[in-house]
Amino acid sequence: MSNVQNLVAVLSVLLVSLVSLLVSSLLGLPTNTLLALSIFLAEISATLLLWDNRLSVAFIGVSLLILTGSLTLESFLKYANLDVIFFLAAMMILVGILEERGFFDSIVSLTIWAAGGNGLLLYAVIILLSFALAAVIDEVTSIVIMIFFVLSLARQAQVNPIPLTLACIFATNIGSSATPIGNPVGVLIAFRAGLSFEEFLRWSLPISFLDVGLLIVLSMHFLRDELRDFVRKISLNIKSEGFKTYDGFLVDAALFLLTLVFLAIHHQLEYLLGLEKNSMLLAIPFISTGISIIVYPQSASRALRERVEWPTLLFFTLLFASVGSLKSTGFIDYLSRIILENTGSSLLENMVLMTTLTSMISPLMDNVIAVSLLLPVVESLGKAGLRVYPLYWVMLHSAVISGNLTPIGSTANIVALGLLERSGYRKPSLTEWLRHGWLATLPPLIVSFTLLSLQANLMP
Repeated sequence: MSNVQNLVAVLSVLLVSLVSLLVSSLLGLPTNTLLALSIFLAEISATLLLWDNRLSVAFIGVSLLILTGSLTLESFLKYANLDVIFFLAAMMILVGILEERGFFDSIVSLTIWAAGGNGLLLYAVIILLSFALAAVIDEVTSIVIMIFFVLSLARQAQVNPIPLTLACIFATNIGSSATPIGNPVGVLIAFRAGLSFEEFLRWSLPISFLDVGLLIVLSMHFLRDELRDFVRKISLNIKSEGFKTYDGFLVDAALFLLTLVFLAIHHQLEYLLGLEKNSMLLAIPFISTGISIIVYPQSASRALRERVEWPTLLFFTLLFASVGSLKSTGFIDYLSRIILENTGSSLLENMVLMTTLTSMISPLMDNVIAVSLLLPVVESLGKAGLRVYPLYWVMLHSAVISGNLTPIGSTANIVALGLLERSGYRKPSLTEWLRHGWLATLPPLIVSFTLLSLQANLMP
């Protein structure tokens, strides 16, 4: 960013701080709540305006919260969600080791081989692969794999990679809601709400699968001209060279699949072993990662250095702690009382409100920020006696789907655009993104909300 842009960003942050201080004073909030809210809003606005420096912004924000007494050391540890952070770190290391060994490259070659030179089928398989990888690894690793795949395919087929890149991003975001390991949003909700992998398979996976099916149909319409060119050039320029593997592929596949299987049955394992809920959700990736580090020390060393998003994990830790300051100073309870006064105990009204809030906030900032802010509100509503189980699911789907609306709606979007730019391609303009993004947001969001509403009475 230029000096002028930095100056504008700083002035904007100061303006947000002053306005939030004024509004908080008018609302009659206590001094510590007023300070916590003002610093948090300034931190979020600075994060959005100075995205490349978000980690330093988060460090400064948390330090200010500690210095003003808005966040104690005890509260920092309580709200940092270290179980979520360590789960993400373990999965990133495991996936990074497999990626170093070429496991996912083999999966991609299998995709091309399975399509057999049929461009339309290859397009659908790419969308489904983006969906599946996001569900079984994480959205960042998934989108990195898929973008490299798309760019390589685009160069070979001599087509514009942007339409296919957008389709992969949209499918990745939708797929990341299918399981608790696909997105930090899902991990956070799973650990805080005590949701099992099995519950995700019951309440989230079927809806996510319908959403990605809808995405395939809609994208064939809004990308019809680009898709027609893609299909023609695929048949001319792309020839499958067969399914390529490497020595040890079957062992790696077994390790990966066993990890997923044990994650899927972690609730039953906890019951059999008499463990606390979601204990195995954390232990299983620890075990798999430990084994992979012992078996593949060189790949593990490279993965730890190059494949794990340590800055992102630190950013999430500091972000969660910042949100915790709003809880510890009473702002979350204040916000929950306002919601109770306006919606009462109506489950449908609360589902509509949570969907609206999440869908409005997520496109304006990373959806992890939106959920980390709203999740304590849902927890407070639950403590007030409201039925909140369905609210967790509408929050999950609203956050990940509405992340499709703008380039900053999810981490996957930002990573994908960065890779596109570094590879020498132009980034899609905001207008171009919105033209396709609303179709990848509004229809799936309506489908998800409708299906969750219809099933709400079946939920605990």
